Amino acid sequence: MGTGAFSFLQTDRDISITVENDSDAYLGLIEDSPYAAENSNGELTFNFGASGNGGSGLNPNSVTLFDDVAIVRNQGTKEVELSVPDTTSDGFWSTNFVAYVQSNRGGGRQSIWPKDGSTSNFDDLLNDRTNISSLSDLITTGPDSITVSPGNGYYLGFAFATNEQAVSAGGSKSTGITFRAEET
Repeated sequence: MGTGAFSFLQTDRDISITVENDSDAYLGLIEDSPYAAENSNGELTFNFGASGNGGSGLNPNSVTLFDDVAIVRNQGTKEVELSVPDTTSDGFWSTNFVAYVQSNRGGGRQSIWPKDGSTSNFDDLLNDRTNISSLSDLITTGPDSITVSPGNGYYLGFAFATNEQAVSAGGSKSTGITFRAEET
């Protein structure tokens, strides 16, 4: 009596894919403010330069938070862990930038990058100029990733510290940001 197993098979099948803009992809990256926009390639980009209302950048020697810049939504069929891996080589980004999520518009902030919670530049600026003692008073240090169920998402925000050692008035910085979603 046979086992039903076979030793060799070759068969042809069709396969197709569809490539969509970031807003329509399985991990939806959706603009939600003037600081986020899809470029001509359908990729979401972030720009905190000219506002179109007379402003042309962040204040020097300050801490600036931008809530609700974009929405990150799981438009796939499985639960994923969303993270922002460290892909920057410029030390500015690891000490003067925080990416955070909010479960609802204007809700509590939870950091998802940087992983080590390095916020000393933020804390120094806040201590010198406000009654806020540290960035953790504004943004809860979160785990390395957050779980996002199918159909659900988070508002994405960014925080910047612009001290004199990092970037002076009239200066600018740019880098890429990576979003990673991995099935749980």
